[in-house]
Amino acid sequence: VGKRAEGVKTRLIEHEKSKEWWTSCIFFGRNDGLIDKSQLDYLEDYYIERFVEAGFDMDNNKKGNTSAIQKLNKIKADEMRDIFEEILYEVANIELFERSEEQETDGILSVKFDGKLLKDKSPRKLHIKFVKSLLEDKKYQEILQNFIVEDKVSSKNNLGKKQNIFPSGQIAGAEIEPGLFLFVNLSKAGTESAIRKIASWLDLEIEVNF
Repeated sequence: VGKRAEGVKTRLIEHEKSKEWWTSCIFFGRNDGLIDKSQLDYLEDYYIERFVEAGFDMDNNKKGNTSAIQKLNKIKADEMRDIFEEILYEVANIELFERSEEQETDGILSVKFDGKLLKDKSPRKLHIKFVKSLLEDKKYQEILQNFIVEDKVSSKNNLGKKQNIFPSGQIAGAEIEPGLFLFVNLSKAGTESAIRKIASWLDLEIEVNF
C-alpha cells in the first residue's frame, strides 16, 4: 500500500526493480488532482490497517505517514474511498480484502450466547454454525430476515439470496439453507468481526474466543 503525489508510472518502475513478488496493482486518484497530502496519508494509513486486520502479510510498516487532517478533508477522502471500493466491487467484481484460503487454528475457537456454546477449529465453520443456530431460533429468525439482501453476498452484505463467485473462480458464499448464502471469504479477524456484526443486528450479547 502506498501513495504517489506525482503519478504512478515512476513508482511502478521502482517496484519492478526492487519488489519481485508483486504481479498486479490497483490504483485510484482524482482526474483533477485535487487531493492533498493529508488525504493521501489518511487513505494510506486506512488501507494498511485494513489489510493488516484482514491477515495479509504486508511489505509496509504497521502505519503509514501521518498528517493532521481537517474534518472536511477527511469526509472528502472517505467519499473518494467509498466510490473507489464500490466501483471495484460493482464493476470489476473485486473484493479488495478477499482471502482465498480456509484457515484452521491450533486451538478451539468458540462463540457463547444465550446459554449455547459453539466450538470449532475453523473460523469459517464456526461462523456458519453461529448463523445456522440463529436461523433455527424463533427469537432471531424474523429479525435476521430484514438483513438478507436479494443480491449476491459480499463483505458488505453478509446474507444474500445469490452466490458470489469471484473472477478467479473462488466461491465467496456458503449455502446455509436452500437459496440463502453467508459470505465466508474472510480472514480470521474478518470472520470474528462478521460474527460480532451479526450479533449487533440482534442486540445479542456474545462471548467470542478467537
